[in-house]
Amino acid sequence: MSKAPVLVLCHGSAGDVHPLLGLARRLADRGHPLLVLCGRLHLGAAQRLGLDAQAVDTDALPPQAVHGPGLWPAPLLWRRALQAARASLPMAQAWLARWPAPGPRPVLVAGTFALAGPLLRELHGLRLLTVHLSPAVVPSDTLAVRLGDLQMPPWWPQRWRAATIRWTERWLFDPVVAPGVNALRAEHGLPPVRRVLSRWLHSPDGAVALFPPAFAPVLPPPGLAVQQLGFPLFDPPRADARCLADDPELLQFLQNGPPPVVFYPASARRDARVFLGRALALVREAGSPVPRAVLISRDREGLQALGPLPPGVLQRDFVPFDELLPRSAALVHLGGIGAAAQALRAGIPQLALPLHHDQFDNAQRLQDLGVARWVRNHQSATVLARALNELQADPRTAQACAEWKARLLQAPDALAQAADAVQALAGP
Repeated sequence: MSKAPVLVLCHGSAGDVHPLLGLARRLADRGHPLLVLCGRLHLGAAQRLGLDAQAVDTDALPPQAVHGPGLWPAPLLWRRALQAARASLPMAQAWLARWPAPGPRPVLVAGTFALAGPLLRELHGLRLLTVHLSPAVVPSDTLAVRLGDLQMPPWWPQRWRAATIRWTERWLFDPVVAPGVNALRAEHGLPPVRRVLSRWLHSPDGAVALFPPAFAPVLPPPGLAVQQLGFPLFDPPRADARCLADDPELLQFLQNGPPPVVFYPASARRDARVFLGRALALVREAGSPVPRAVLISRDREGLQALGPLPPGVLQRDFVPFDELLPRSAALVHLGGIGAAAQALRAGIPQLALPLHHDQFDNAQRLQDLGVARWVRNHQSATVLARALNELQADPRTAQACAEWKARLLQAPDALAQAADAVQALAGP
């Protein structure tokens, strides 16, 4: 019996897209014909996995989009998501037309901000599985620890938290996101919607949350079914990534000295000069002996503008984290969920410097777990160096990191479980 076709829609940075590519690969291995629609930056990764994929937009997220205010969604990011949805629709509809009745009905799989997913569900009456990658995007009156850079006090009663979340969506989020969504819906004859972030983005057919309950328990509101799994620890092959076996200089560096601190400004940041400058200042301020470091960034131009690297510091466009982080002393990053999960699996402490979106919420959760500290990004190098030194010297942090490493090394394959959820949605 033929398997249901699957259309996978993913939009955003590597942390948003790579888990969906891993899920697509699992489904293809099970015999499902499928198409992946993703940004051009990730097209090569999809094709190297042997997936049928098409590029929707022309590039990764624009540099301006990652400079928005701490309270998200930043308007430029949302505009980009709408542009991707508008471009995705005709490509998706052309592919869906290849699967007429009476064969199996296609199934949709979409990341949280792949806005074409909910639209295609309504337009074609298809089933949709929404894939949530971080706690901040899951609809819940109880889950949020931070709303962007705003923290709700832990002692607040539940009714205050729920009221704050509803007020924030009505007066801060919906005015930003609803007009564009409703304009796109109107183009296709669909009525307007409200509560875009807490309701419309999430499929009533089902959703999976790809982070474990120990990181953040999911308590969805009535009417929304969310199956909580684990972290999707998956790194597709990248053109700019060199395995340690193919990088003798880095391998020798790791073998012939103390473990380095890894600095990672996130895949969506093409203009990482400010972050890299702060990384070098932190290294110089960290004391004696000066810590060794690996800077992971494609922004070579920004790095060159900072002058020659000091002794004991290397730069790479990318190194597979499952190889690099277990050999490292700590990870300094912006608080993205993908990097955070990789560091948890490696069992190393994290210093988070959140800037926007879900990074504040992720950073707070990591700190609450005892595996990280988070510091406001504008703090001086002296403050950052002190935080990093204290983090590495704290035996409680080391113990918490070791416990998380053991937990994740024994965890089941979350992407295989997500593939089960897709197949359950597709039916026999």
